[in-house]
Order: sequence, then C-alpha cells, then structure tokens
Amino acid sequence: AARRGDVVFGMLAMDAGDTINTVNNDEETALHIALDNGHQDFALWLLARGANPVLKDIRGQDCRTWANEIMGVRGALQKAKEREERGGLAPQSADILALADHLGVSGSGDEHMIWIAEAALNAPLPPDWVEHTDDEGAVFYYNKDTGKSTWDHPMDVFYRTLVGRLKKGDRSWIESKADSSKKPGAKVNSPKAKG
Repeated sequence: AARRGDVVFGMLAMDAGDTINTVNNDEETALHIALDNGHQDFALWLLARGANPVLKDIRGQDCRTWANEIMGVRGALQKAKEREERGGLAPQSADILALADHLGVSGSGDEHMIWIAEAALNAPLPPDWVEHTDDEGAVFYYNKDTGKSTWDHPMDVFYRTLVGRLKKGDRSWIESKADSSKKPGAKVNSPKAKG
C-alpha cells in the first residue's frame, strides 16, 4: 500500500491486523516507504493514523524532518523562538487558545507550547478527508472513504501526541540530527512488527 500510495489498500492492511508502525527487514515503516516512493499524501494519511516519524530504519534514518515541515511544526517553532528572543508574547487570539486547550496545551506551565496550536491551525488534510461547514458556520471534517464525520481535525492526533511527548520531556519529534532525516532509495522486504 505504501509503495503505491494506495489509501484503500492501506485501510485493508490495517483491517487485516497490520499496525501503523509495522516495519520490514530494513526496519522501514510504511511512512519511510511512502516517502521513498514520493507518496506524500499517503504519508500524511499515515500520520493522521498515528505513524511515528521518529522511528529509524536500519540506516538510522527517520521521517521527522518531512513530518515537521509538512505539519508546520518547524515554522511555528522557529517563530516562537524568534518571538522569545525579542521578548514577545505568544499569540493570545481566542482561536489559538481554544485550539491549544483542545490539543492538551492548557494550564500553568504549558504556555511555551502555544506554538503547537499555531502549527495545527494550518494543518493539511489527509487525502481522504474534506472540510465542510454546517448551517451555523461550524467547521467539521468528512472522510469520503469511510463516510464518517468529525468535529476534530484528522491531524489533531499528531499534535496531541507531540504535546504529550513534550510534557514528558521527550523532544525527539522536534530535535533531530542532520544525518537522521529520511532520504529516498530504500529497499522493501517482508513486514514484521516493531515493539
């Protein structure tokens, strides 16, 4: 599924018991394989289902650089650092504060993570989702493959996971070494589960 960028086959694989972070003999996840084959929409679909961009393949490469770029994490974090250097405050708009609370950035001590809500405000939609507005102007999301609707943005799982990791002191999703980012050209072998 990842090699072809096929969402339907991806759903079938998950229904058959594959986990989102199953790896092959080269320790590559579907996220690695999708990116190697130029299927960024499929990679985004994987992130929406909880794919871990920090998992490394046998060569020590991960997908966090791509994930941080596509999800707006790098840009929002850079803006937050620049604001901090100038002594400025994080944005206090009602939309950003509400989204921050929705993602788990709330309460005293979490103010330094407001930038995550800034990134989430412009999150891309996976290829199987479309945005709609109800009669009262509220935004909701519809999955055209499953027929399900939700008030939550499909990528909220990515940002909530990021918040949870940062609250535990795990900065691995936002800090990377130059040599660990995903590069194309990997082989694919039979899958196995990664613990």
